[in-house]
Amino acid sequence: MENAVEALKIAGAVLMFILALSLSISCLSSANSSALNIASMYSREREYRYVKPASDFTRTVGIESIIPAMYQAYEENTEIYFKDKNGNPLPLYYKTNQYGKRVDSEGNTVDNSSTRAVTINYINLEKEQIGNDKGKSAKQVAADHLSMILAGKNNWKRQYSGDTQMLDMLSDTKYGNQLMESVYPNGLYDYLKDKTFVENLGEYYQGSDSTKIKKRVITYQMK
Repeated sequence: MENAVEALKIAGAVLMFILALSLSISCLSSANSSALNIASMYSREREYRYVKPASDFTRTVGIESIIPAMYQAYEENTEIYFKDKNGNPLPLYYKTNQYGKRVDSEGNTVDNSSTRAVTINYINLEKEQIGNDKGKSAKQVAADHLSMILAGKNNWKRQYSGDTQMLDMLSDTKYGNQLMESVYPNGLYDYLKDKTFVENLGEYYQGSDSTKIKKRVITYQMK
């Protein structure tokens, strides 16, 4: 009798082991399938982002596509331009000098009320001339700067009420004079969020034949 009981215990243990092994294999198979799906989606996204665009390759997009592209532009060799409905430059912020003052087309300092103040309608790490700051790389500073422009002064203050370094970006010697408060009182994001744009892709090469680098260009024109 005891032998029979022991045999049943052993058989039960073997059965539980087999069930556990089967479940583990099933879970691993499912996880592997999910990983492959994610990798496939990532590959398709990479293929789309880097496909050589035709001159007529356009699509209509909203803020859900534009904002990620703006941040990616700092990580990739990409520049983005914004245009209004008439094809004129759509300003994002005012250009300032190293002292935080607005400037005219000649680089001369102008008052904040001046109509000669130059505006920026593009995202381009090199052209925007944003450098390292307090241990942050130029790309990190550029991303923070973009976040500030998108948020606007009041939203930025609320978001970083206890962060002196982030609040310092609003000072007149930093980027405070760049904000277009009369045009975008609640930040650039609030202005863009309900609008649609025609996205046009292009590319060109920088440098000589021996050192040329492909530059991707994205233009967003408001519909």
